[in-house]
Amino acid sequence: MATTDKYRNTYRINTSRATWHDYDAGIYFVTICTSGRKHYFGEIVHTTGKGPVMKFSNIGIFANVCAMAIESLHDDVSMPLHVVMPNHIHLIVIIHPNDNKQQSQTDEPRTQKQAAARKCGRLSRIISHFKSAISKHARQQHIEFAWQERFHERIVRGQDELNNISTYISNNVARWDADEYHDESL
Repeated sequence: MATTDKYRNTYRINTSRATWHDYDAGIYFVTICTSGRKHYFGEIVHTTGKGPVMKFSNIGIFANVCAMAIESLHDDVSMPLHVVMPNHIHLIVIIHPNDNKQQSQTDEPRTQKQAAARKCGRLSRIISHFKSAISKHARQQHIEFAWQERFHERIVRGQDELNNISTYISNNVARWDADEYHDESL
C-alpha cells in the first residue's frame, strides 16, 4: 500500500468533495450530524393544534443562535434557511464570489491546520468555525457534546433544486418520524 494512503499509521478517508470545484463560491446544502447521531440539540415534541415542534436543549438553543449569526460573521455569505434537528443541522449556505480572493490567499496561515483548511475552500472554513463555536460553548458549559467528523454538502445546481431543498428543510420538523436521521433508540 502506498504511504499516501496512510496518515500517522491510520488509513485516510478519501474526500467526497467534488475535485472540479473549489468551494470558495456557490450555493450549498449542508448537513452536519452529531456524533453517533445522539440527540444533543433537543427533541421533537407533538403539540395539539400546532403539530410537531422542536424543543431545544441548551446546546440546541446555542446552535440555532450560531446558525443565525453566520451571515453577520461573514461578509460574503448568505444563509437564507436552516433547521436544527435533534441530531443534525441542515443549512443552505450561499458563498458569494469574493473580489479580494487573491489577497486573502496570500496571507500566511499560522498553523498546518489553517493551511489545510485553506485548501479545502471557504465552505469548509465556515462550517469548521460554526462547529468549533458550538463545541467550545459546550465545553465551557460542561455540556456533553460531540460532532460527527466532517459534514455532508451538496452543490446546488439550479433554482428547482434549491426550491426542493428549501421545502425539505422547511418541513423537516413535521416529517421527523420519516427522516433518515430519526432513530428512536438514541
